[in-house]
Amino acid sequence: MQRWEGLFPWPSPEEATYETDPRIAKAQGRVDFVHAISPDWASMHAWGGALPVEDIEFTYSAFFSEVWSLGYQIPSFERYFNSQSPDAHFAWHKKLLKLLQWKYKKPHWLFKNPTHMPRIPALLKTYPDAKIILPHRDPVTTADSVINVGGVIFSWRTDQIYGENTTGDEWLDIDSRVKMWDDVIDWIDQGIMKPGSYGNILYAEFVSDPLTAITKLYAELRLPLTPSALKRMGDFLDERNKGSHGNKNSYEKSAADDPRTIEERRRYKRYQEHFGVPNDL
Repeated sequence: MQRWEGLFPWPSPEEATYETDPRIAKAQGRVDFVHAISPDWASMHAWGGALPVEDIEFTYSAFFSEVWSLGYQIPSFERYFNSQSPDAHFAWHKKLLKLLQWKYKKPHWLFKNPTHMPRIPALLKTYPDAKIILPHRDPVTTADSVINVGGVIFSWRTDQIYGENTTGDEWLDIDSRVKMWDDVIDWIDQGIMKPGSYGNILYAEFVSDPLTAITKLYAELRLPLTPSALKRMGDFLDERNKGSHGNKNSYEKSAADDPRTIEERRRYKRYQEHFGVPNDL
């Protein structure tokens, strides 16, 4: 799902004009506006009219998206959202996909959305043949990153970056973050997530040897990986401007000897040992 498709899904995209559709430029204009007012955002996250968009950004019209709580800090909407069944989210999600693939259908869809994590059982109920990629990195490091990214997004609209606002705490609070991974491990143990329906990729392995990590992931997902597809991935990495996102943005990070970090390490022990996730710190 590209950003222009998520923002402007009607009329259904067509194969002949898929890469030249005028909606691409329209979506890019919105991206350029955000980048103009927030250079930090441009340095830390790949955003573009024809780049993949997270699911959280194309379920606006169903009024079932965390964007309003995570982006606009609206506690009342967050309470409403958390009281609703995720089935409504995925029903709209599926309806939109049917619209988008009506005139241009490929063998499968590829989505990204970290906020699906707490509702994986509902996702699998809607898409029983879905294959889930679980990316893993030191959870202390990722918490630092989430706080930084959230602060940049909040800064677009307020000078009270965090203050007393508690929206999005489930992505920052240690109890919630530990529970999310505990739930995933339990779903695997219970057979809700079956072998072949999910695969793991370790950040450290992906950075050091991306093609080997991808080959391993395909095997876990039981998907064919042709030599030509692997070559295209390698060519893309060779041509890509390495370090174009994330490395230009600096922020305060947790220290390994901080008592809070030590306590977080203890709490994340089950997760890190289960998936073999190394410490960054």
